[in-house]
Amino acid sequence: MTFWQKYEFEEDKDGVQVEYKFSGDTSWNVLETSEGYTGQSQGYGGFNQGDPIYTGDNNIWHEQHFHLSQGDILPESLFISWRFGSNNRGAMEGYYLDDIAVLFHAPIPDEEDNLLGKNSDVLSQTPIEIFGVYPNPVCNRCNIRFLVTNQQSVNLSIFDVTGRSIRTVVDAELMPGTYIAEWDCRDSENYLIPSGTYYYILKNGNNLECDKIIVIR
Repeated sequence: MTFWQKYEFEEDKDGVQVEYKFSGDTSWNVLETSEGYTGQSQGYGGFNQGDPIYTGDNNIWHEQHFHLSQGDILPESLFISWRFGSNNRGAMEGYYLDDIAVLFHAPIPDEEDNLLGKNSDVLSQTPIEIFGVYPNPVCNRCNIRFLVTNQQSVNLSIFDVTGRSIRTVVDAELMPGTYIAEWDCRDSENYLIPSGTYYYILKNGNNLECDKIIVIR
């Protein structure tokens, strides 16, 4: 199963946990994420002390992956729950959820049946990769989708055709995964930028990816 989320919570006091149960089950089970939960509850909002939760500040869209199996075949009915818990103090942005998908995969073929060949490194990836921007051309707001393959500091910035920095969209250490960064077509002083050609650059150390955005008014 995959889904996209972003959130801003009070660290370890507020958070979300994903749970599941199959038809016939009497209780919910914690759904373990491939990327890992980001904290442990201090026991508020119905969670037990130490329960794994999504918590803290991760307020850009990012994809999460879970693996569900019960033998080789899933039961007919599968129930998924996103459980929110909070103390009674403070108010922050909260939790957003989108694009939930349950995927079924065919078995991986034996090595001799793999058309990629014995020495193909299927999982070999660059540390960062841009998947594109939508919409493009853009008028007021767009989403930039990119991949991070290992935990690392990532910077995503917008530049004009002269190379002048317009806006830093992301500057953070990110866990492995696919992310969507939203840009509102404003500069670092929150002014709307004029029509024209701009470039967004994703970088980590010596690794750099670049592509073009057309802004129209």
